Amino acid sequence: MTFGFDNTNKIETLDTLATLKSIAAERLTLVEPEYESTIALPVGLVGTAIEVYGNGELSKYVV
Repeated sequence: MTFGFDNTNKIETLDTLATLKSIAAERLTLVEPEYESTIALPVGLVGTAIEVYGNGELSKYVV
């Protein structure tokens, strides 16, 4: 999945990420078909940044 954050803290490849707030499905690009019905990512999920796209105010991350 990919999602964007404001770039206040630079996230780099292999950084560990955790959701501290729910992330609405509109902000996500879910690439696995089984997640297409997801309403939001809940608080407490942990993942690793695999790729980082962009250096501007809104970067996107593959987690």
